Amino acid sequence: MDVDMNKLAWSGLLKHFKQGETIFLENQAGEEMYIILRGRVEISRGREPSKTTLAVLNSGSFFGEMSLLEGLPRSASAVALDDVILIAINHENFARVIQSEPQLAIRIMRGLSHRIRTLNEQLHTVPDDTRPPAQQPGHSPAGRTTAPAVVNPFSIAEISTTKKVGNGKTVATTVNGRVNNNKVNGINTTGGHTAQAGNTHPYLYDKSLTCPVCSVTFQAREVKGYKLKVVGQDYDFRQHFADFEPLWYSVWVCPRCYYANSRADFSTITERQKHILQEQQAERIREAPRPLEEPGTPGYALQSHLLAIKSLEQMQAEPEKIARMWLHLGWLYTDAREEEKARHARQQALEKFKEYYFASRRPLTTEQDQQLAYLIGELHYQLSSLEEALQFFRRAVVHRGGNPVINERARDRIYELKAAMKK
Repeated sequence: MDVDMNKLAWSGLLKHFKQGETIFLENQAGEEMYIILRGRVEISRGREPSKTTLAVLNSGSFFGEMSLLEGLPRSASAVALDDVILIAINHENFARVIQSEPQLAIRIMRGLSHRIRTLNEQLHTVPDDTRPPAQQPGHSPAGRTTAPAVVNPFSIAEISTTKKVGNGKTVATTVNGRVNNNKVNGINTTGGHTAQAGNTHPYLYDKSLTCPVCSVTFQAREVKGYKLKVVGQDYDFRQHFADFEPLWYSVWVCPRCYYANSRADFSTITERQKHILQEQQAERIREAPRPLEEPGTPGYALQSHLLAIKSLEQMQAEPEKIARMWLHLGWLYTDAREEEKARHARQQALEKFKEYYFASRRPLTTEQDQQLAYLIGELHYQLSSLEEALQFFRRAVVHRGGNPVINERARDRIYELKAAMKK
C-alpha cells in the first residue's frame, strides 16, 4: 500500500529547506502538512537546553497533518537536518492530492490512530490522583476552543484560516478592543503579571539572563508560548490571545546599559554589533526613559520597544527587524488610543519594510516576498495611501508557490480599494 511520491510531487507544492533551516516552530500556526521527498527532518519540543527530540523523519514520512486537518497550532518544531525537499499539502490542493493518491489518506488516518493509541497507553500509566482535572476521565479542559490558525510575517508556515461573512468576503477574525471584554481603553487588563509573582503565573516564568553587551546578570520574564491560545488576527498580522498579551513581554531590557531587543534576538548579536553598542552605551543611558516602568505594564511595553528601536538602529540591524519593532509599537499605541503616535510608528514601519523589500541582499522565499508585499500594502492602506496600497496588494497575489490565504486577503483588499476609489 505504498504512496507514489512522483504523483504527489506533481499534485502538491515543492518546498526546499537548507540544512539547519527551521520549517516551522512549536505553537506556530499552520495549514500545511509536509511529506519528505528527500532528506531528514527533526521534530522536537521545547528550546535549548531543555529541548526534547521527538523523532527524526526520513524520506517518505509526513508531518504537520494536525494543522492541516484541524487548524491547530504546531505541536512541535521541525528543522531540516539535511538539505530537504518537501511536498506541501494545504487546503487548496488537498482534494487534488488525495484524488491523485488515495493511499495517502489511509496513511494519514493510520498515523493519527497510532498517535491516539500511544497517548492513551501513556495516560493509563498515570495515576488518577496525579492528573490535572482537565485530563481525568469525564473532564474536558475548561474554555478550550479551537482558535483560528495564525502566523507572524515572514514565517514558513501557512497564514490563518479566515472568516467568511455574508457577502462572501473574507475578513480576519479580531478582538482588537471590540470583542475582548477584558480590554479597558484598548489595553488588555489581563495581560500583566502583577497579580501572581514568581513562577506561579500561568503564562510566565522567571529567567536569568546575561546581557551580551555589558555582561550584567538580571532576571527577566519569559512567556510560556505553549500555553497561549490564539483567538484572532488582524489584517496586519497582529495576533490576539485569550486572557493575555505577550506583546508586553516581547522585549528584554538590560537594567545597566539599556540594551534592548526582542526575546528571540537578545543574545544573538555579533561581535561587531556588541562593540558598537558598547561604544554608544552612554547615549542609550542618557536617552532612556526615567523611571523605567515595571515589566508587564502598558507603559513598560512602550518604553521597552522604543529602547529596542534605539539599540537596533545603533547596531545597524536589518531593516526588517527595525520595521517589525515599529509595527509592534504601533499596535501598542493603538491599544493606548494614542493615534497620532500609532500613525507615526506605522509610517516608520512602512519605510523600513520597503527598504528591506527593495534593497535587502538576503534572498526571500516566494511566500516571504508575498507576505512582505501584502504587509506593505496593508500599511499603505492604513495610512490612506490608496494608490500605493493597490500596487502592493497586486504584487501580493501570487499564482504559483504563494500562500492561498494571502492571495485571498490581497484580493479582498483590492476589491475594497477599487470600490473606495470610485467614490
